[in-house]
Amino acid sequence: MPYSKELHGSYSKQLPLGTKGERTHHVVTYNPNRAKPGEVLYIRCPKLEAGVVLTDKMNLVFDLKLEGHNKNFVVQNLSANIISRLVLKFEGEILLDLTGYNLVQTYKDLYLDRTNKTLYGIQSENLRKMRSGNIDAVGGGAHLGESALHKAYGSKYAIDLARLHPMTNGHGAVYPSSLGSHIEWELTLAPIKSILVSEDPDAWDYTLTNIQLEYETIRDPKLATEISGYYNNGKSFLYEHIQHFRTINFTGSDTIINENINVPRRSMKGIFILFSKIQVQNELDTELFINPGISSVAVTIEGIANKVYAQGLSPRKFWEEVRRYFMAPEFGGVDKLEYVTEEKFLLDKYCLFIDLRSFKDNKYHGSGLKVMNTKDGVQLEIVREATQPPQQRMTANIFIISDAKLDIEGSRLNSIMY
Repeated sequence: MPYSKELHGSYSKQLPLGTKGERTHHVVTYNPNRAKPGEVLYIRCPKLEAGVVLTDKMNLVFDLKLEGHNKNFVVQNLSANIISRLVLKFEGEILLDLTGYNLVQTYKDLYLDRTNKTLYGIQSENLRKMRSGNIDAVGGGAHLGESALHKAYGSKYAIDLARLHPMTNGHGAVYPSSLGSHIEWELTLAPIKSILVSEDPDAWDYTLTNIQLEYETIRDPKLATEISGYYNNGKSFLYEHIQHFRTINFTGSDTIINENINVPRRSMKGIFILFSKIQVQNELDTELFINPGISSVAVTIEGIANKVYAQGLSPRKFWEEVRRYFMAPEFGGVDKLEYVTEEKFLLDKYCLFIDLRSFKDNKYHGSGLKVMNTKDGVQLEIVREATQPPQQRMTANIFIISDAKLDIEGSRLNSIMY
């Protein structure tokens, strides 16, 4: 008779797989330890001594110094919005080059658990004002919790480097000393207007100061030897490749948007489009993604109409398509969200996602559409209702999401495919 695993005689809630390695938290000053908007931070994974491996905890930590009007304050999710372009490398070869990283990551973070993210800049508006030195911030009374967080964190923020690079995210511990080259990040700092809510845009600036690299290691020679063996014999790092394809400008009077996407990909997972409008700087909301009033979407693949959606994609299906991808537990997504409901999605947390995978499970790599040596690729016909005022300018940023793979052998780069 079959039993559930919890009733089986061999069941144990805990696993006897702990390590006796020595855990160490490191703080290393980045050089230079100051940076301004538009500058690029070049970061290399530290080369550790023999027998020491890197865990998945690696942050770039800094103090944010604001200059200008005393009512300036930072936007929501500073960690995502302070990076306008992200480049990831190994052995000097580019694994990913994403312009518009701030848009993509801010949107994806809407679907994650947002609690206890103060260090990364996900916080209440009042706490954002407190930590920015805004004179309108309110303390005491109902805000004692925010005051405690302000005291603990001050102007200190962090960027989670580990989650950005495929070699440090989702593939076990890293043994940098066994690799033949460096794991690298290049972060381009966003312009001032992207991260500050300001009443006086002519008198503002920001500086990253006291920049430090914080990471955790485990001294375990046996584990290090095992990881080194994988690097030498061959290891694949499966990851998600995102490319900013195009920016389209349109107005309220435009009712049809046609776009042809013919970019070679072995596994194109989806086409991801974010819509925005010009915002007043003192009301800047980086988590505002407008609904442009799309009434239908037709997908043509290699000249064959009505692919994926036989009767076209209608508004009642938009939320379902987004849930298939963004709420995936493999990405940390939360299936029951309070922050983004279907209603909020349709109002101001909107995106258009064309899912090109065979099935929705993100754990499986390579289930996307193959677009190789094609004549027409993927064509989209987006029909929208005319909106008022007709001259209102809006923007659509189109991103291509694909499966990618980095192979190393002999501890050196062997191939990159996407």
